[in-house]
Amino acid sequence: MAPIIRAQGVESALDIGACEGYFAIEAAEAGIPTIAVESAPINYRTMLFAVKRSRTRNVGVLVMEVTPENVSTLPFADCVLCLSIWHHLVRSHGLEQATAMLTAIWERSRKVMFFDTGEREMTPDYGLPSMSPDPRSWLADYLAGTCAGSRVEHLGVHAAFDPRGNPCRRNLFAVHRRRDE
Repeated sequence: MAPIIRAQGVESALDIGACEGYFAIEAAEAGIPTIAVESAPINYRTMLFAVKRSRTRNVGVLVMEVTPENVSTLPFADCVLCLSIWHHLVRSHGLEQATAMLTAIWERSRKVMFFDTGEREMTPDYGLPSMSPDPRSWLADYLAGTCAGSRVEHLGVHAAFDPRGNPCRRNLFAVHRRRDE
């Protein structure tokens, strides 16, 4: 992600579902003012402590559960991080609402959105689609159809954990704003 962030001249970031704030703090330490959005008390408390310990002054923590009703209130940023959150949106609000939310999140991205999500390793209670013929292809098509005016780039796979804590691999994408937009 870092080479893309540098190449695109990112000057602001929004990290949705920031967990303990790793990516938000990394961006802030690179000189990019960042807003980290998190709703889980244990996570945002840890993040507040980590931000204080890091002595970064250009990262803010927004305590908020992103919902269909409030997604439009998220701030705009050059770079939006939407990492390991979409499957939670589907689980909480269903695929149709999660898609509408992702569209609204994409609209807040001025240059690039980074995206990954739970895939076939997720339990049935998440209500994810089958992602056929394979998660990479399905997600690339889904992102292209959901994020108007985008160019979707597959960045590779990375290590993650399934709901039971077992290791798995997930696809990572950069969704670029087309220059002609």
